[in-house]
Amino acid sequence: MRVFLFSVILFSSLVIVSCESPVPSSNDSTEGKEGSGVWACLNQDLTDNAVIKKMGFDGKEMESLPRCQKALDVALADGTGAVWTSQLGIDGYYRIIKYTDSGEELLCFEQQDAGFLFQAHNLAPNLIDGSCWFTSFIGAESHVCRIGPGGGLLVDNTEFDLPVEVSAWATDGSCWVLDKAALLVSRLDVDGNRMFDRSLDGHIPRCLTVDPVDGDCWVGYDNIIVKYSPLGEVLLEQVLEYQINRIAVHPTNHSICIQSGFDLVDKYDGLGDFGWRFYTGGTVSDIQMTVNDGIWVVNSELHGIYKVSDAGVQEAAFSFAFSPSALAVYEKSE
Repeated sequence: MRVFLFSVILFSSLVIVSCESPVPSSNDSTEGKEGSGVWACLNQDLTDNAVIKKMGFDGKEMESLPRCQKALDVALADGTGAVWTSQLGIDGYYRIIKYTDSGEELLCFEQQDAGFLFQAHNLAPNLIDGSCWFTSFIGAESHVCRIGPGGGLLVDNTEFDLPVEVSAWATDGSCWVLDKAALLVSRLDVDGNRMFDRSLDGHIPRCLTVDPVDGDCWVGYDNIIVKYSPLGEVLLEQVLEYQINRIAVHPTNHSICIQSGFDLVDKYDGLGDFGWRFYTGGTVSDIQMTVNDGIWVVNSELHGIYKVSDAGVQEAAFSFAFSPSALAVYEKSE
């Protein structure tokens, strides 16, 4: 039934653009070169390479970064539209590369810069100072690290078992870490020192995100949403209908969107009151909320990225030949 409903929504009179079909080259015109756009990680099949692309809000391709074996994550670096990317290179080595909004390489953080083998599974930039937190786990070796705005390793915390996700609070440079093996969420200060741990007995932490305005941290434990203050106090605890697999927070108004189950996106206000539900018809792999009330959803199963309005209505859909896994949306300020 959900797939049927999704099909009706997707092929209605809304804007639907195929991003794998030929489009005008970004070199043909400089208009919008430094403008708003959506960066997406496209992981192709095992016989092909991965690529990270930037599309305009009209779905036309603006930039395409050099191909790699696997694109793990992409995230906005600062207010200029630059992005941090995590990828497995064609040479078989993992690296973190920072690009301008027009795809020019700014810096490359590699194994020799870290001093250890890493796989940066999750990136969490500090939009104020330009640094970037990341998590890595290979076998029994785990790291939560912070890269400086110009490269170089500022923090390397090896106290975690399986740090699968990190979220930064730009105001003071701190971050929250989700350790799935230890069943803990922890807060680190700007220097990587553990400030405290939090848990919910009998429940697995599955996702987290920090509100950039006040530093509160939303955590999804199985089907329970918990909101912590920066000091670790429980501000809200609420049982929801389905397992919570992903959380996105609005940059200014405290509202959140939750990946509920695998194919649902639910909107809540900052007090935990339910707003609406959006059916995607396939597995969601990323969500982002923007200042201008746009909600962007990655459907990896159906190879699409959808823009949803603040009222829960689909406004656009970009389709791909291969599966998108993560996105970063840049809205250029006037």
